[in-house]
Order: sequence, then C-alpha cells, then structure tokens
Amino acid sequence: MPLENEYHKCVMDDANGVAPSKEQSAFSRRLLDLCLLVGSALIVCVVGLGAFLVAEIRHVNPLWVFFGLISIGFVAGAREEYRKEFRSVRFVFFVLAWLVINMAVIVGVLTSFGWLYLIPALFLEQVLFYMTAYWLFGLEPPSRRGRRG
Repeated sequence: MPLENEYHKCVMDDANGVAPSKEQSAFSRRLLDLCLLVGSALIVCVVGLGAFLVAEIRHVNPLWVFFGLISIGFVAGAREEYRKEFRSVRFVFFVLAWLVINMAVIVGVLTSFGWLYLIPALFLEQVLFYMTAYWLFGLEPPSRRGRRG
C-alpha cells in the first residue's frame, strides 16, 4: 500500500469519527495549553523588553513605557472581564476615561508617597472602578457573575 493512501486512510478515520482516547485527548489539550501559555509569556517578555530597548535608544524615560504597559494591561483586563459590554461605545469611553484616572492615581501616588503605597491605592482604585461600572451600567463584578464557558 503506498504511503499517501495510508495517510489518507488515517485522515479519513479521524474524519469519520474514530477519535483518540479521552486520556490522550485530555493530555494533548493540556500540552497545547501549556505550550500556548509559555508562548504567550515569551511574547509578553519580548514585547516588554523591546519596548524598554526602544525607549533606551530613543532616550525616552522608562517610566512612560512602564505606564504604557500598565495601561495595556488594564484595558486587556477590562476587555476580558466585560467582553460583551465592549460593544457599547459608552462603555468603551468609560474604560478609556477610567484609564486616565488609573494613570493619574499611579502618577499621583508615586510622586507623593512612593512605591510602597501604590498597591493599596491601585486596589482602592479597582474597587471604585467596579462600583462605578455597577452604578452606571448595572454590571456586577466578575466574581459575582459566575464563571463563563
């Protein structure tokens, strides 16, 4: 039997419903998830280091890169938690306005009090974000809405 016919037979068996065992499928899913997680972490590291490298070459203060990466993380987190609500222009403007508030809190706390007070201030700011989202849009915090999918 030629090799291409053997390949065709295997592909057709998979297409006809002959699936790998559940253990093999679960293992391959976990392996794929692990590879995607490691790949994502490497991409984040390369982008972050690249941003700081460009800032060094262009003689830009590295704090601006730090603030920019925090902004990207904030928008990505809000996008993940409120996926459906990002279809509303009002909600997108709310998140962008809150991003400005977030940056003002970071800059204000760092200039006035230092790094030690940044974490409690960001925690308080995040609580106020969820409270404001609830008051304006009726959105409950993610932990109360239950798990998706």
